[in-house]
Amino acid sequence: MLRQYNLRRTIFPLCLLVLSLSALTTLPAAKAQPLGWATLTSPTSNTLESVFCVSSTFCWGVGVFGIIIEWNGVSWATVSSPTGNTLNSVSCSSASDCWAVGVGGTAIHWDGSSWATVTTPTSKTLNSVWNGFWAVGVGGTILWYIGSPPSWHLYTPFSGATTTTFYSVTGYYIVGAGGTIFDHSLLGFSKGSSPTSNDLHSMSCLSPEECWAVGNVGTILQDTGPGCCAGPWVTVSSPTGNTLNSVSCVNASDCFAVGAGGTIIQWDGLSWGGVTSPTSSQLNSVSCDSSTDCWVVGDGGIIIHGAPAYSGTFSESGIPSGTTWGVTVGGTHYSTSSGTSIMVPGLVGTVSYTYDSPVAGSGGSYSCTSGCSGSVTLSSPSASATYTFSSSLLVTLTGPANGAKVLTGSTVTLKAKVTSGGTAVSGATVKMIVNGVTVCTKTSNKKGLVSCAYKVGTKTKVTYTWYATATKTGYTAGTSPTWTFHT
Repeated sequence: MLRQYNLRRTIFPLCLLVLSLSALTTLPAAKAQPLGWATLTSPTSNTLESVFCVSSTFCWGVGVFGIIIEWNGVSWATVSSPTGNTLNSVSCSSASDCWAVGVGGTAIHWDGSSWATVTTPTSKTLNSVWNGFWAVGVGGTILWYIGSPPSWHLYTPFSGATTTTFYSVTGYYIVGAGGTIFDHSLLGFSKGSSPTSNDLHSMSCLSPEECWAVGNVGTILQDTGPGCCAGPWVTVSSPTGNTLNSVSCVNASDCFAVGAGGTIIQWDGLSWGGVTSPTSSQLNSVSCDSSTDCWVVGDGGIIIHGAPAYSGTFSESGIPSGTTWGVTVGGTHYSTSSGTSIMVPGLVGTVSYTYDSPVAGSGGSYSCTSGCSGSVTLSSPSASATYTFSSSLLVTLTGPANGAKVLTGSTVTLKAKVTSGGTAVSGATVKMIVNGVTVCTKTSNKKGLVSCAYKVGTKTKVTYTWYATATKTGYTAGTSPTWTFHT
């Protein structure tokens, strides 16, 4: 299956309209702000081949079986698709003008309200579409969208026509199998020179002289200019040997590329480097609408969001020093026994958390009393959540002995002791329950003790089951084991 194929929408016109651009000087850029990458819930298990973002609140994803998903700034959801054919690429010139292309020459258009099929003059698979003007694919296929009214037409290169498969197109270049590069000039597209024989899967261009291309075995090429659409292209050191399927740039110091094995790499204006990825699944496309907002899609419908990473502080109170406690944040468990807070770095967006409860401590257990799970949005350099743990009341029965035999018609004294963390608790409300009926309610004394007189019935060979409960403000309620006595 052909991969890749996100194309960053450029804001520049076609090269044939750019007649006198002078060489641009790129100054060394400051290190880009690092992003954290987190997997989000996907509405599909279908492999997603391409993603394109118009803004932080409007993105499209497309993939196998014609799947289309939309990001509305809050969540991803599936959208009705007019085709069952695999869609390999999606690109937009605005929120009301988007195109997707794919298998069998499929082309569909979004007009701001719905997707609709548009006829093309080919049955060959299309791998890439750019701004609703160019589309390329298998067998050297090039389409352009022209005329009045406009429609898709086959395009013949000025020179170097080929049957080589094309994987990616912009208004300035076409790249494809075997390192193929076609340049755009006043006369149209023609075959250019390439420093590699590796397949090139994707391009992203900021201007005619600022383009990147990526491909097999971690290949990275840069268009060094000067001048429109003529290279020269040079090979740039890559931090990975994995195939790169897609690249997206937002400025001269913020580019991201993704690929096989969950690979994510970043250009910071000086060099390419690897970043921590939350998956080992194949990633097929990346689209960034800003240096702090990127989306990645891939096999199995995986969706990953790249956003500024912050640290979250999760704290507790009420647990004795030295007690091991923990919290699960975003599916990962963290624990400590040496303090009252845990700092979790690298959190992105909104993350869920759940505190461990109950926690075993010296002499008893401790439970989180309220608000012990939830979510926190990381939107500042440090966000925090603090939740209070309360000691659990431990209720111990002390008499009569478990299984004791008592006389019919006699009065027995039911005894219990209330502690917490090994210390007696006074003022706890204790209820004695015999055979499911509360027979007395007492308050524990300063030694945590409570007793209750109970009149035994006159029948012989009767078994009585009993237990006690204890409650007190600031503590988690406790219940004793169940004991028995019989006549």
